[in-house]
Amino acid sequence: MKRISLLKTTICCLVASLLVIAMVQAQPAKNTILDDLKIVDEGDHSIARIGFTFPVRYLRHYPLGSGAELHIQVKPIAINPDDLEDLFRRESIPPVAGNSAKLLDVVYEGSDTGGRYLSLYFAEPVDFEVEQGDDYRSMEILVCPIESPGVEEEAGNEQ
Repeated sequence: MKRISLLKTTICCLVASLLVIAMVQAQPAKNTILDDLKIVDEGDHSIARIGFTFPVRYLRHYPLGSGAELHIQVKPIAINPDDLEDLFRRESIPPVAGNSAKLLDVVYEGSDTGGRYLSLYFAEPVDFEVEQGDDYRSMEILVCPIESPGVEEEAGNEQ
């Protein structure tokens, strides 16, 4: 009797362990690519952080330095097999209107023949820098307004 009881207990523990392991493995991303968009105003610049539902690697971006559009090529690092077909779709996260980064729209474009791109569209040309997030699930874009030459000249004349 003791052996049967011990065997039942062992089997129950084994089954429970397997269930926990199965739940910890990568879960489907619920048919989304973009997780969130956060814009932080830092005074003279803003930082736009775009989160993904799976790890991605920054490859390249264009144009370099400034423009009214920014296109960032990304490559998925690891994705749940159930979500593979979602990589080829288009998805958008609209930012809050009137944000400090002058950002109008953020779009993931997975069907581009040249690769997968995260595209940012601004209300006017801005200076920008692109960085891979430390978590590999985000891109961070530092956005600065472009100073017009007339503003600097006027400031110099006032002194």
